[in-house]
Amino acid sequence: MFILPNTKERWSTCACYTNNHVIIGDRKGNIHNYYFGHKNPINSLNKAHSHLGVTQLSIHNGKIVSLGKDGILKKYKIVNSNLECIETTKTKFTWLAKLSNNCLYSFSGNNFMVSDCIYQRILFETPCGGGHRSWSFHHTEDNFIFTFIKQKKLHFIKTNLNEYIPKDIVQGYHVKEINVIKVLCTNEHILLISGGEDTILRVAALANDNINLLQSLKVHLSSIRVIAYYKLPSIDNEFIIISAGGRAQIICWHLIVENDASRNISVTCMEKCNFYEPLSENEAENRIMDLSLSDINRKKILIAGCSDGNIKLFTITDNIKLTYMKTIFYEHTCITKIFNIFWVNCDILVTMGTNGFVTYWNTTALINNKAAKPLAKYKTHQSGISATSNIILGHKQLLLITGGDDNAVSLSLLQLNKREGSIEIERIFYSVNSSFHCAQITGIYIGKHSLITCSIDQKIILYRWKRSNNIIEMEKIDQYVSVIADQQGFDCIKIKDILNLFIYGNGIEHLGVI
Repeated sequence: MFILPNTKERWSTCACYTNNHVIIGDRKGNIHNYYFGHKNPINSLNKAHSHLGVTQLSIHNGKIVSLGKDGILKKYKIVNSNLECIETTKTKFTWLAKLSNNCLYSFSGNNFMVSDCIYQRILFETPCGGGHRSWSFHHTEDNFIFTFIKQKKLHFIKTNLNEYIPKDIVQGYHVKEINVIKVLCTNEHILLISGGEDTILRVAALANDNINLLQSLKVHLSSIRVIAYYKLPSIDNEFIIISAGGRAQIICWHLIVENDASRNISVTCMEKCNFYEPLSENEAENRIMDLSLSDINRKKILIAGCSDGNIKLFTITDNIKLTYMKTIFYEHTCITKIFNIFWVNCDILVTMGTNGFVTYWNTTALINNKAAKPLAKYKTHQSGISATSNIILGHKQLLLITGGDDNAVSLSLLQLNKREGSIEIERIFYSVNSSFHCAQITGIYIGKHSLITCSIDQKIILYRWKRSNNIIEMEKIDQYVSVIADQQGFDCIKIKDILNLFIYGNGIEHLGVI
């Protein structure tokens, strides 16, 4: 016997059992976790769903799943005997009824719907008057039966759902333009973390040249522009993912990668922090354009470049929460790229904008002093800078490659000097070439002797570069025309002496550079 906590409308609506735990949902949307032999709950998740109640609790792929009449699907796991929510998915349906065999049964308006749980594609739909009536359904391997009472009549519908399930030739991915992909390597797998205009963060695994979708997370209010990540120290296969974009929203996720006995991969991606500041009526829409992660003074620092010209600084706490530090305003220009580099025992922040300038900051001074000024500022492009990469040469020199809206690729050789406690950054070589591409440069990678660029013109160009007496020369050695239209960039990872490129835009393409 279990005792429900005192609430209004104190009765249970559903329950499930796992590992000596009984999970019970009630009429007010609360979920209670009981252990056999204990009458009172170990812990309760109040208002896990809306006041309309919890409709189903079940075990799905080893996780506890709850559905509600608020259109929300939640997943949980037992951690130290406590029930913890690990994932929340807002569906496009209003009343979720049941989850079975990757099929989600729901009501929306006057219609009863059966949809694909992974892609949320509607497989079957029939008008019934809504869920506020007597209804029931039964699903076997071959047939699906749905019965309901409407206008004092019993209606009976029988169909074969297999006829409605699409046969995918290629597994679907983002339905709109992809803005960012980050390649993440675990001990045994390559993962792709991606986001775009459809506002969905997707986690996929690369296996046998196929992309297998593992998880789709729809939490962002607007498009995802940038993703950053870091590995948790001393913990295998656990990462912190940070995604940001439209409405200046930043979300932190805890990604756990697991393998079963058959070495099949599964992931758990938990939302840990959601930073969002609602705008007043007089404020313009703001976007996070780029992110940079740094370890400074034993703290994990997150630096965000914004479309309104602001630089926002945060600390990431041990329990994976964002703590806002300050906002630095410099110029009325959109910051397009931002990164921090440890150079000559100094943390240097580099920002780039739509005005074509590259600006260098002392990151430590930026954190400690709100009135900090740039160390140096150099005009690099005629208009906005849209891609960048860099490599440290020797002890004091940095080679910075940038691409811009002016179709040009620029090379800047910089030298950092410390004089009497001050830091000086000098540009000792600069060249620009606009003959390689005929559209905006969207992605750049620089290696020890090689350089790769991609552009809206769909060309992927491979170069060889060399340095002679502080003069940098680059030579085009190969070119490939990609099938991806409106390329937004690429990410790369080296595996067994092969550089793997993942080009994204209106789709994704995987290339190998030997």
